[in-house]
Amino acid sequence: MKILITLLKPLSFLPALLMMYIIFSFSAQPGEVSGNLSYKISYEIIETKSELLSENLSSEEIAYKADGIHYYVRSYFFSFICLWCERNLADASCGNCLCGICRAG
Repeated sequence: MKILITLLKPLSFLPALLMMYIIFSFSAQPGEVSGNLSYKISYEIIETKSELLSENLSSEEIAYKADGIHYYVRSYFFSFICLWCERNLADASCGNCLCGICRAG
């Protein structure tokens, strides 16, 4: 297992490169495209919440609530994803990473 860790350590920068690529590709989008994407995400969040909590919201109610959280999704959601990925993918000593390398040794 030590050999596997030794072989994979040089690849530890790949999550950072992936996040750089994602940030660059999202920032290259025009504002309207980016806004539509974050609105779709907002709509999906409200729709999923409605289904899980059996709220039985109409599509107009979902759209209204999606408008209410759209700013927060657009502004903060991507930052939370970046922080989560940094914490769970790049830190091989965390004990919580998805790759399992830190739990293997």
